[in-house]
Amino acid sequence: MPGQLSGRQFHIQDCRQCEIFVLDNTSSLTIHGCTDCTLVLGPCGGSVFVKQCGGCTVVVACQQFRARDCRKCTVYLHCKSQPVIESSHRLRFSCFQAY
Repeated sequence: MPGQLSGRQFHIQDCRQCEIFVLDNTSSLTIHGCTDCTLVLGPCGGSVFVKQCGGCTVVVACQQFRARDCRKCTVYLHCKSQPVIESSHRLRFSCFQAY
């Protein structure tokens, strides 16, 4: 629920075919090993790290965005710094869109 995280870090791991909505601000987010998921994430004051994910859609506004070992993901992003992409392929980026 909104207000429960109160700016703390949050981890999402090993989800399959899920729709996940994190409707609160966080200090950092880690998304690991998810497949075919839609993740709509509230504003993150620090870094968002997506690793070993495939076929996911991520909507996020953050300070720093990092992706490693990801494939076929779509990211709708608003980021204060340049995204860091490592060992990933077929990623698509677009402007942040949440309505």
